Amino acid sequence: MRRTFLRQALVVLAACAASFSWTAVHAQGASFQLVDTNCSDFTLSGPVGARVLTCVPIVSNNPPSCVVTGSSSAALGSNLTLTASCAPAATSYAWTQDTGGTGCSSSTSVTCSDSQASNTTVTYKVTGTNANGPGPQSPAFPVAWSNTVVKPSGCSVTNSPGNPVSSGTSVSLTVNCSNGTAPFTYAWTGGPVANQTTNPAVATFNSASSGNVTVTNSAGSSSPAWSVSTGGGGGNIDTSACTALGLNAKVITVAWGSNTVVNAPTMGPNDALIIQFTTSSVTTATGKGTISAYEYAGPTTARAGALSASPCDFSVGLPKYQSANTTWFNYQNPSFSFTLFNPLRNYPTLAPNTTYYLNITNFVPAPPDPTGTQNCNVGNCPMQTTLTKPSGS
Repeated sequence: MRRTFLRQALVVLAACAASFSWTAVHAQGASFQLVDTNCSDFTLSGPVGARVLTCVPIVSNNPPSCVVTGSSSAALGSNLTLTASCAPAATSYAWTQDTGGTGCSSSTSVTCSDSQASNTTVTYKVTGTNANGPGPQSPAFPVAWSNTVVKPSGCSVTNSPGNPVSSGTSVSLTVNCSNGTAPFTYAWTGGPVANQTTNPAVATFNSASSGNVTVTNSAGSSSPAWSVSTGGGGGNIDTSACTALGLNAKVITVAWGSNTVVNAPTMGPNDALIIQFTTSSVTTATGKGTISAYEYAGPTTARAGALSASPCDFSVGLPKYQSANTTWFNYQNPSFSFTLFNPLRNYPTLAPNTTYYLNITNFVPAPPDPTGTQNCNVGNCPMQTTLTKPSGS
């Protein structure tokens, strides 16, 4: 039984979950150390036999650390706009440039605009300040000014306020290119920003949408993709773990309710579907709930992922009560039953008023399809999610 306890503890530690529970029989006086750099402390709650250990997130007390983003080349006589990207967020900015005028050094906003009249390379830097004071000056960002036009490249689109958003939210889509000579023209396609020609493109989104923006200058063009997911306003989540795996996170939020059904975005070979839901505050429910996702179009496709307290967790998952197993899966249509607060053997125990995620990726793509239409490796496989809460909750 001592071995069982250690195995379960290691699963919990590997998950780095914000909230989790387990049970074990172990020797009297046994102890363990739990370390999570995202937590300032842990709180213990729940009845004896079903204790819940909850992470108390660290509240940042650091000044912002910033980098400059934008094009690394620009045409003489044109206006170039650069943007400060800071973490944690800054409330004011101080820009500098090492030569050729004061276009950026006079700016105190998140962006600055500069223009040059002769061939030169100008280095730009920014310092962000928040309630904790000014942060360090950003690394130097050199921009080559000349009459040589360079095709846009390294372009990507960011969303504000981020994914997912509540239906009816105004979203700003901004494209930045790491290289290419400004000025650029912009042509947006897809959803409510179709046919817009500005950067950023701003529109109200009532449903999940995706498309492209074509960034063009006289040397050529680049067409990065964009996507916006809607799901009841679950708020922004950290999907950097998906990005690190080369996956495009598509986040939807499923409301806590009986037989709540949501059609998920399509899933291509490089997509990760993150299904977010938050439990109720009830502690008296004794039944089981279920979260499931089923493919309603496309071929039979093997998938991997986990029911987890962390987004983009595709390998660990929540521990099951009185079991060495976790909620990691590798099959086509994942479905997990769970309990809320009150544990049942072989089911994960969810904490009240806590956010969880069913993370899914096409980990094992189907065999190549020469038509390009019946394969998640080259096409899309829509998923439908159903959440049924435990009775009494």
